[in-house]
Amino acid sequence: MRTRLISLGIAWMLVLGAVAQADPPRKSRRPEAKQAEPPAGTSDTWQVTYLGKARIGYSHTLTRPAQIDGKSIIKTDTEMHLTLKRFGQTLEMQTRQETEELPSGELLSFTYEVKNPPAAPTRTVGHVRGNFLVGENTVAGAPHEFTLPWDGGIKSPVYVDRYPHEYPFKPGDARNMRAFVPEQMQVSQVRFKALRQESVSLLNGHRRKLLRVSVVESLMPQSPVEDYLDEHGDVIVSTTEMLGQTLTTYTVTAEEALKQIAGEGLDIAVNTLVKSTFIPRAHSTMRGVYRIKMKGEDPTPFFPSDANQKVVRTAPDECEITVRNVRPAPANRAIRIDRQYLEPSQFLQSNDRELLIHVDRAARNLVEPSQIAVAMEKYVDGAVQKKDFSTALASAGEVARTLQGDCTEHAVFLAAMLRARNIPSKIAVGLVYIEPLSSFGGHMWTEALIGDHWVPLDATLGTGEAGIGAAHIKLAESSFADNGPAPTTSFLPLIRVLGRIELTVVETSQQ
Repeated sequence: MRTRLISLGIAWMLVLGAVAQADPPRKSRRPEAKQAEPPAGTSDTWQVTYLGKARIGYSHTLTRPAQIDGKSIIKTDTEMHLTLKRFGQTLEMQTRQETEELPSGELLSFTYEVKNPPAAPTRTVGHVRGNFLVGENTVAGAPHEFTLPWDGGIKSPVYVDRYPHEYPFKPGDARNMRAFVPEQMQVSQVRFKALRQESVSLLNGHRRKLLRVSVVESLMPQSPVEDYLDEHGDVIVSTTEMLGQTLTTYTVTAEEALKQIAGEGLDIAVNTLVKSTFIPRAHSTMRGVYRIKMKGEDPTPFFPSDANQKVVRTAPDECEITVRNVRPAPANRAIRIDRQYLEPSQFLQSNDRELLIHVDRAARNLVEPSQIAVAMEKYVDGAVQKKDFSTALASAGEVARTLQGDCTEHAVFLAAMLRARNIPSKIAVGLVYIEPLSSFGGHMWTEALIGDHWVPLDATLGTGEAGIGAAHIKLAESSFADNGPAPTTSFLPLIRVLGRIELTVVETSQQ
């Protein structure tokens, strides 16, 4: 599944925390025994992954033909393992994907699983049934059924990898297809463009002439993948830009892939901090103005404007962002809001029994929404005692039981608690100023609709009535609704800008 999946995996891991790594496959106890020849059409591929110069993981893909009810199909199993550090804590990630498809690539079924102790594994299973994709998504042990519209031209996620082998490219060839992406539960438009033969360095230092093919997916258009194919159309090397560095996969032997990972020495959170000048009393500022420069690219599409944040393009590769502090306060006027910001969802279980106990403890006798929001923000800040950077995106119901995690767990816990008291909420993703490091880093927080204003709340800070200050810069937001894009989608702009932007503090004020 190469770089596309690895890119999304790092997005998940960078902001959401650790996912457990399973034990590597065991070696045969009788290596002298003669192994049966695999069926024709079987492919067994191992790859290693590097971020910059650090080896951070490996993947294994097994593709084989099969028969179901007399029909020929292709089965593919892929496992991916990554190991990194985040603020000194080791992150280990494992994803597993199983697909069944027609020989021509049309998806029939899939299973996609992420293991992330201490949170329960997340697992999605889907089957094509006529004009619909139906299945079940399990979060925190609770299954949720889904039905999505479908048509027969949509390819499986792994067909993107197999396609150049079955239909070889020549320089100048351009082709398109649609493929399903289980991590985001969306269909992506995939564009291939074959460029030229190039001399490419392999993992062992040797060089080889390979055909360069650019692959652009509509779900991540700013992150094209460069595949380097051999004469059979197989991917030997694949690269993309990620977190300001080059993410590279190499096709290797199983023995090479399973060598010790060096990624524990690469602290992905520290390495992607955005340096700035010191901001005194940053989280009590009332207004902040920042200049963002992104070499060779317009940064404005990554930073949305809203009532709390104004973005103005000042140069082809530069913008100025003004952020103001909006404090929780009683409001006389309310507005109608989409139900997606009020209803429970798989990650925001506002009807969870254990979570409702915390809701009662935090705001039992309060009625006014702004007072409830402030009380809940302070409560989550104090209740989540173990500030754990190795925790993945646990659901609100799980946090209600474990009371541990990082900013992601604080944010979903607070958002679900707000909805339990009929206060609309959403999740924000962006950059926050880290005072001891005089830098901005990736962060998640909560927003609550109080009256007719969305008010930012940060349960990792617990600043209460004073508001969160003007030291949060938003890149994306999400309702985390079950019928919307997968939560990981919210993190893609952050992954794109980290490691690539320069930030200058133009001015801040306490008034």
